[in-house]
Amino acid sequence: MKYSYLNNFKLYTIKDLQSILKISRSFAYRLMNSGELKCVHIHRLLRVTPWELEAYMQSLTPQEIETQIDTIKSYFSDSIQYYTIQEVNEILQISESLTRQLLQSGELKRKCIRQETRISSDSLFQFITANER
Repeated sequence: MKYSYLNNFKLYTIKDLQSILKISRSFAYRLMNSGELKCVHIHRLLRVTPWELEAYMQSLTPQEIETQIDTIKSYFSDSIQYYTIQEVNEILQISESLTRQLLQSGELKRKCIRQETRISSDSLFQFITANER
């Protein structure tokens, strides 16, 4: 299952980066603007994927990584999942109205399961990687 690691993860916000990496807000933005830490652009919002944060942390010293890597690895699992709109809001850390806008525009692909809108982990992964810069 190609995108199974999307089960139980969320994108990181600037505040998350500040907390995990113990850095300032301005330094977090500097990492993203310089391209040193790739980010996902969701309209005007910036988010970081767990795998990009892990790649960035691999460039750090082993001591710096040790305390942070467990947080990222906890997001990976073995099964494909279908998410509700509310779960997608939490994963992408965006509002419900923005999630619905992404669904209407076709940027996020939906699937109807028992007349309920669901977004597969495959679709979510494709959306995230398509908006990574």
